[in-house]
Amino acid sequence: MDLKELPGVELILLGREDLHNDKRETIGALPIEIARITEQSAIAPCLICQLLNIMATY
Repeated sequence: MDLKELPGVELILLGREDLHNDKRETIGALPIEIARITEQSAIAPCLICQLLNIMATY
């Protein structure tokens, strides 16, 4: 599956770029930061958070 086929990929790619430029308080960075926080907490990561983490690594 091509990354660009996933829904919401534009937001994730924008968020990756924002985080790379140390812009953590943007709409694009929010889903990636939520996924990271959820993954690091005692709460089991949800499927959406796992997907966001996978997409953030591309």
